[in-house]
Amino acid sequence: LFSGRVTAELAAQAHRDPLTELLYRRGFEERAVEELQRAARNGRPVSLLMVDADDFKSINDKWGHHAGDVALKAIAQGIRSKVRQYDLFGRLGGDEFVVLLPGLSKTAVAELAPRLMDSIAKQRTDHPGGVDVSIGVSTLEPTPESVATPTLALSTLTRLMKSGDGDMYGVKNSRF
Repeated sequence: LFSGRVTAELAAQAHRDPLTELLYRRGFEERAVEELQRAARNGRPVSLLMVDADDFKSINDKWGHHAGDVALKAIAQGIRSKVRQYDLFGRLGGDEFVVLLPGLSKTAVAELAPRLMDSIAKQRTDHPGGVDVSIGVSTLEPTPESVATPTLALSTLTRLMKSGDGDMYGVKNSRF
């Protein structure tokens, strides 16, 4: 009994970021593969947002790592307050977050991105100015063939994330 509890706790720790309480990359990818397969079965689009804090290093450098931690929590809370309960999101590492939005069209996700930016900017932080983020958008219509196995689904997810990442850097570069 104790061994099973310890194993379950270790598995949870391996999949969740203790700072933001979001899924780490591995946990996110495992759940996202399932969502892509479900979307393909249902003939629904899947959209993804890549979210990256702007000038995060300067927050840590000027205000300290505690302020950086509070900023990361603010990003997580800003996202949490605007996505649906069944949407999937996680922290990929550092100041980069990802949101998978099953059933959301390209138009709908394009309308959500500015609301997320606004929500994040309004979160309370321990440094002046709040947190600004850049958000990249990617949408696809998964096919049963593209997600027939977990390996193919992970490859499809990787392409979706790469597309969103490219869009995010395009947004970031156009703003700075």
